Amino acid sequence: MHVDTRIKVFACAALLLFWLGYSGALINSPVVLEAIIQQGWEKEGRSFTSSDLTSTAATYKSFMDGGNALLSLLVVPGLSALGDVYGRRIVFCVSIVSGLCELVCLYFASVTHIIWIMAAGRASSCLNMSVSASVITMMADISAPKDRTQNVGLVMAFLGIGVVIGPAGLAYLGTLHARLPYIVGAASIVLALVVGFCMPESLNCKVCVRAEGACNVYGEPMPSPPPTRQDKLRLINPLHSIGLLFNKSHPLLAYLSILMFVAFLAEQDFISTIQLYTMLKFSWTELQVGYVFSLMGVLMFIVQGILIGPLARIIGVRGLVYIGLSCACLAHFVYGMSSQAWMMVA
Repeated sequence: MHVDTRIKVFACAALLLFWLGYSGALINSPVVLEAIIQQGWEKEGRSFTSSDLTSTAATYKSFMDGGNALLSLLVVPGLSALGDVYGRRIVFCVSIVSGLCELVCLYFASVTHIIWIMAAGRASSCLNMSVSASVITMMADISAPKDRTQNVGLVMAFLGIGVVIGPAGLAYLGTLHARLPYIVGAASIVLALVVGFCMPESLNCKVCVRAEGACNVYGEPMPSPPPTRQDKLRLINPLHSIGLLFNKSHPLLAYLSILMFVAFLAEQDFISTIQLYTMLKFSWTELQVGYVFSLMGVLMFIVQGILIGPLARIIGVRGLVYIGLSCACLAHFVYGMSSQAWMMVA
């Protein structure tokens, strides 16, 4: 099997296993948070309603997710840049370990009912944003420009399969035993880590040549000798990566960053609150929320794995961006205006 094909196979398998375990286990995290808060209030003898409990849990979760995002902003750019020095595989594996730490902390938080353990787990997972990013970079390393969009869509389709199986499957296991989703999810992530270690390094396959010589993913010339200590420290510095947004030689980077910021602001708000929102407003169970996430995974697989390649050739990448953002705007508007459960699903 050619090394490019092996990288694709291993990357797809690892991404599937990671998101199967991670997305599935996180379905139960709002429930664990509510249980921790409820136990604390009961010990204090405090009277409360389900609405009070849900709104407080949502507030705590928002602060945890906000802290996670801030740490990601400071750490992930440097970690991803180090992939140019040490290789994509090590960045991928470190990111997987970060997600595993969160699941371990969630398990112990559900046992001890200590909210700071859960908060520590959420903070430790700040690196897992690099899981998908490093896989996309691997596909860019091994793909010709005309095949890049399709190959990225392929690996993201396997992410969708993980999101299909994980939430529904692990939510069902949660009905059998409250801590079973964390155990199975952690086992799936450990398998993803093993696959990641066995994956060939894509950096060796990368071809990026300009008139002045080889260049890295930022378009900066790569030094011929091995990088010095100062080079490595410069890559780790988050201000260096943020400074690239103001680099006049890459004006498109700033626009794309703003676009991704706004899109993920809405997307993360939905992911952070959908469990608590639907449980309070429509009395959904964890299993029903898991089914909705699985349906989203099916649609993601269809779009990313089947449709994105032909659509990119027909209407172009820019057209896909416009259509995707328009659909996202419509979907979030319907979420906010939903008065019936079926409207959320639609």
